Formats: sequence, C-alpha cells, structure tokens
Amino acid sequence: NHDSREVTTKTQLSRSFLSKTLAECSTPRDPDRTSRIRSRLTDLSPIIFDLLGDGVVKDHIYQQLSLDTVVHAQRELETVTSNTVETLTKQLLDAIDNGDLETYRGLCDPSLTAFEPEALGNLVEGLGFHETYFGSPATGKRKSSIRSPNIRLLGDTAVVAYVRLVQSTTSDGQHSTTAFEETRVWHKIDGSWKNVHFHRSNVGRIELG
Repeated sequence: NHDSREVTTKTQLSRSFLSKTLAECSTPRDPDRTSRIRSRLTDLSPIIFDLLGDGVVKDHIYQQLSLDTVVHAQRELETVTSNTVETLTKQLLDAIDNGDLETYRGLCDPSLTAFEPEALGNLVEGLGFHETYFGSPATGKRKSSIRSPNIRLLGDTAVVAYVRLVQSTTSDGQHSTTAFEETRVWHKIDGSWKNVHFHRSNVGRIELG
C-alpha cells in the first residue's frame, strides 16, 4: 500500500544519505576521517526526522530506522577509530626507533605512565625517563613492527595489545630480532589521541620437565 511504499522510500533515502556521508570521507587510515564522519553525521538526525515527521510512519518504525542507522554508523566509526589507533601506535614506535623526540612528545601525554624492563619493576611517570634514551648516540638501525594487534574501544579510550618485533642492525652489520609483549592505552584529549600508559615485557618462555 501507499504507507509501506513510503516507508521503504524513506528508509532507502536515509541509508543512501548515510552511505554517501561515509563515502565522501577519505581512506580508513586517515586519522582525521573520524572527526569528519562525526561532523557530517550531525546532519543525519534532522534529515531522518524530516523524512519521517509527517505522521505517516509509526513511532516504532521511526525508532527502528533510527537505531539501524545509528548502529551502522557506530560500527563504521569503531572501524575508523581502531585503524587510527593502530596507525598512531606504529607512528609512535617509528619515532622511538628513529630517535624522533618531537613526534614522540606529540603522541604522548605529559603524564604518561609505564612499566617496562628498563625501569626494573618501577612505575615510571612522565616523559623524562623515556627521553633519556633519545639522547643516546645511535649505534645502528632499528625497526619495529606490530604483530597480532587487538584493539578494544572504551568510549574516548582505546587499549591496543600486540607483539612488537624489533629488528636491529649494529654499526658493524650484525643483525638480531627481539620480541616484546606490549600494551598501550590511548585517550582522546581535546580532540587528539594521546598515549597515556604502556606496559612492555620481554616475551616469556616456559620450561617444562
């Protein structure tokens, strides 16, 4: 009937608007994509309300359409955020490997806390302890890669756990690879993701017998 056809048309229009909104944003690994999606989606609710506000559609249909749209958008935003956090984590590791203190400071909150082998069991607070290593002269090259990342989003906080492989080359051409179990906590502060805590451990071994 007329009512069902109109509901179908309006549903298609609403979903079409959402798809167009998401498509107009850049690639998922662009850190600015999340903010652009959020900005564009602010227009979504009033458009749906206008489409469904003529009294033809029942309240429960309006609620279902809104929920479906919000869930779809939320899933897209979660994917974008996860990609952003993984990209920022890689940028942070690159900064450490390359001795890029400026980038490191830009990605970390000044109150960063950490547990790491170099601290000998102590909780490190602030950036001073870590910055010491940036001042040491380079004795070769080093490259970190992220393996098996697992990302959990908790509102404006993200927890990423992974294995960090570090490939090193000494000044005399010797190669080695080491592995660490690493967890980093990111928090969105004033619109920017900052690393607020990390825990790094040497990959453990279990001897049986």
